[in-house]
Amino acid sequence: MDHTTKQEVLARLKDIDRLPVSDTLNWPNAYCKDPSNIKAIVLGCDPSNTHDKELKYAFGIETETPLLKGFFAGILKNLAVIGMSLNDVYVQNLCQNYFEEETSKNKSWNKAAAVWIPYLKAELDQLPISKIVPVFLTAAPLYQVLTADGIKKIKPRELYTKPELLPVKVSDNYLERPLFPLYRGGRGAYQLDREEWSLYVKNIQSYFSHNS
Repeated sequence: MDHTTKQEVLARLKDIDRLPVSDTLNWPNAYCKDPSNIKAIVLGCDPSNTHDKELKYAFGIETETPLLKGFFAGILKNLAVIGMSLNDVYVQNLCQNYFEEETSKNKSWNKAAAVWIPYLKAELDQLPISKIVPVFLTAAPLYQVLTADGIKKIKPRELYTKPELLPVKVSDNYLERPLFPLYRGGRGAYQLDREEWSLYVKNIQSYFSHNS
């Protein structure tokens, strides 16, 4: 995203009442090792944290800040269970700016996300990939804001136990791409190496085998 567009986004965010937005425009970049080999998009909420506001990449990938170095580890572990690695994904946040509060404490986050959705969609649409390349949502708030109005919102456990509900249809979400939850959850509740999620893993793998 160019500097002018960043300024535009920041100005729109500052119009939101009580949104704890940071003034810096030094936002993390998307991470992608090989644009010609993107099999999935890994999406986070935003880069806000209490340790570093100068991250080079989303999720602190390649950061040397000790308390952030392992932040992406759980997501990598889930990707490995599916049969993928960091070589196969495009990693980005929905809200790419920093806030003064982390997502769970930011009561105006959903309003900020609504500002960001069209910008993210435009970014993803410019990638050299098909519309069938899915988006992995790493947190439940992403599912809540990206699922279109009028579409019933399903609780995480139900999404993970009913294969027929996923992926979220292209017509049912604002990114117009298939969506799969890839949540971390508290204490690794949704780590895919747990036996209870074996059917969910097969569901995701089946999607790729039928759309490769």
